[in-house]
Parts: sequence; structure tokens; C-alpha cells
Amino acid sequence: MRKIILLLLAVCTVQCLPSYSEEGERPWYLEADASYFSKYVWRGLNIKDDHVFQPSFTLGYKDFSATLFGSMDLTNVSEEALGQDVSYEFTEVDISLDWYHEWEYVTGMGGIVHFVYPNTGERHTTELYAGVTWNTLLSPTVTLYWDVDTVSRSLYTEFSLSHSFEGLWNYNEHTYINLDLTGMLGHGNSEHNNYNYGGD
Repeated sequence: MRKIILLLLAVCTVQCLPSYSEEGERPWYLEADASYFSKYVWRGLNIKDDHVFQPSFTLGYKDFSATLFGSMDLTNVSEEALGQDVSYEFTEVDISLDWYHEWEYVTGMGGIVHFVYPNTGERHTTELYAGVTWNTLLSPTVTLYWDVDTVSRSLYTEFSLSHSFEGLWNYNEHTYINLDLTGMLGHGNSEHNNYNYGGD
């Protein structure tokens, strides 16, 4: 039996570096994001059952970008499982190359993500992904992820709806707080579920 996962997320992010993506501006842009979560849930899997800090940095040019993402444990909740205290240590670092283009009615996306798990002993892996978003109310999105490394033939499909509340707090045009609400429904094939959840 293949697992179907439903997640509801509320994410508050802080943007604090200038972005030059508006028409007429420079095609290069640089973004920084800093997020705090009371626990880290990924595709329905409780990766970290306590507080984490997740910064990311993105350098982009027109429809292409490169992103560095990290997840830092803020407590020693993983000490028993890992055999060491990883408080204030990064336990995940993701490096991604992405493509994104918006048309009138839909937005296309795709790329490659390399997952590294320092201080954990977990094997690294790499995924390809492609997706489409309909540019309408709640931005319905379908995204497919293929593992081409450690979990060969793993396939995960994600359906999502989202809405953003922009400008909850503004310090200036480049420093502000937004609130993003997202609901997701995920489906993994047997290879994906066996590796990540220990069953179909």
C-alpha cells in the first residue's frame, strides 16, 4: 500500500538582501532567507522532532538560480539516535540548480538537488524534479521528484495549494516579513517509501 501524506504548513520568512528581478532592473539577483521551525517535517517524515534553524541563499540570473540550504539542530534531541550531540550543528545541506519560467496561465519549474547530511552518517543523494503551477486562486501545483543516486527509481509526486500574505512587517523595501500558508498532498512509489518510511 503506497503512502499518501497530507501536510499543512505555515512559514514565516525574513528577506534581508536585495532582489533585482523586476522588469527593467538587473537580471542578476541575490536573496537570503532565514526560517525557524518547532520541528522539521519532510514529506510526512518527522526528520527532527524539535527546534531547527534553516537558512538559505540564492543567486539567480533571469530564469535560472543556484540555492544553498541548510538545516541546523537547535537542541540535542538527535543525540541518542546519532550517538553524538549535534546541537547547533548542520545535519542537512542541500545544493540546487533550478529553472523557473512564468507564462500567462502557468509557471514551469525544474532542476536538480543534491542532499548532503553532515554529522549524521546518512548517505548523500541527488534528485531531479519538474513541476507546473497554474496561475490562479491558491496556485495549484504538481511536482515530480526522481532520485537518480542512492534511491534509484524512487518517485515522489506532490500536489499543493498555497497563499502568501505579503508585507506583514516592513523595515524597508529589501527587509520585510511575509507569511506563506501551504497545504500539500504527497504520494510516493514503493522504492521511495521503502527507503524513507521502511514500508510501501
